Parts: sequence; C-alpha cells; structure tokens
Amino acid sequence: AGNFKWNTISQSNGDEFITELAIDKYDNLIGVGFYDYKLKFPTDTLYSYGGDDVVICSYNSSGNFNWVIRGGGMNSEIASGIALDSYGKIHIVGATTSYPCYMGNDTLYPPTMHSTIFFASIDSIDYRAPESIRDYTLNDKLFQIYPNPANNSLEIKVNDAQNDNQMISIKNIMGQTILSKNISTQNYSINTSNLDDGIYFVTYQNAKFSNTKKLIIKH
Repeated sequence: AGNFKWNTISQSNGDEFITELAIDKYDNLIGVGFYDYKLKFPTDTLYSYGGDDVVICSYNSSGNFNWVIRGGGMNSEIASGIALDSYGKIHIVGATTSYPCYMGNDTLYPPTMHSTIFFASIDSIDYRAPESIRDYTLNDKLFQIYPNPANNSLEIKVNDAQNDNQMISIKNIMGQTILSKNISTQNYSINTSNLDDGIYFVTYQNAKFSNTKKLIIKH
C-alpha cells in the first residue's frame, strides 16, 4: 500500500555499501556488500583487514539485527551478488585483489596484483534442513566457549563430542593459527594469559560437524 514501515542504519566509520539483497524463507533480509575500516552493528563491530572487505549482514522482517560476517584481506574485496539455494544456503560472488584472502575457515591465495573472481558459500543461521541432512555447524549449542571476553583462561565445552578426530584451533584476526590441538574430552581448558588483547576465532571440529566462534581476549 506504499506505507513506510521501518528503517535502520549501521553506525560506522568509513565507507560502506550494500550491493544486493536477498530474502530467505523466514522473511529475513540478507544483504551483501563491502566496507572499509570499521562497521558497527547493534551487537557486533567489524574491522577491515586493510582495504575494502566483504560484508554479509541479516535483519529480520521487522528490522531487528540478526548477524553479520565478513571476508577479505589486506587489499580490496568487492561483493557484487547474492543468491539462496533451496536449502537456505547463501552464495555470494565478487572479486578480490588480496593475497591472501580470508573467507571463513578458508584462506584463498589468488594471483598477486590481479583482480580475481571469487565464489563463496555459507549456511544461513536461520536455515533448518530435515534432520537427515541437517548441517551441525548451525547448532550453536553443540560447541560452547566461556568466559567471553576471556582473561587468562578459556573453557571449551562440547555437547556432541566424538571419541576421536576432535580438534581445537585458535586463529587471530589476520587468519594466523595461534593454537591447533587434538583433544579427547568434552571439557577442555586453554591458557590464554599469553595472548594479546583482541579478537580471535576458536574452531572445534570432529568427524560430525565443525563450528567457529569469535573470542575476545581482554586482560
């Protein structure tokens, strides 16, 4: 009927753009674009790796913030398109001039000094497939870390642990691996007293699923 319903903005420093928008079956809005420097959302803040970085963000149909993720490297990344498949997975396309380029748990090594096309795929946080094909990376309760922010120690709890092939890794914001260790228990402690203050990414992986969580170290 042409009636205005709502609006929202990101409180940001620098330049940012949404290039394309998609809507999932739960009526969540998912935008893809790029930004530089710092991008603020109600419950999260992104910092770029160096130049322009890819951003994917989601709001529900009432304008409430859901989540945001990023990808990129020291140079520039431009995300130009987004599509959802029949299972709710998100696919994006764009270009990068960074070497390396960090996309989630993957690190891309395109030719240096060139603009290189990339395709990337992630799972929507709101996606729920049938149980027989459900992706366990979407179940946030299977893998927990606390406290967060952490000071001198971090506790890891796995509620769906396997007897073997369990691994914990920690990467810094540049994608460098700080720790990588096989474990054989559902509860595991990590000494974080020697880690600098900042943002890290903790990944748990076994034969059944993998999941990554953002960790803040603050001494």
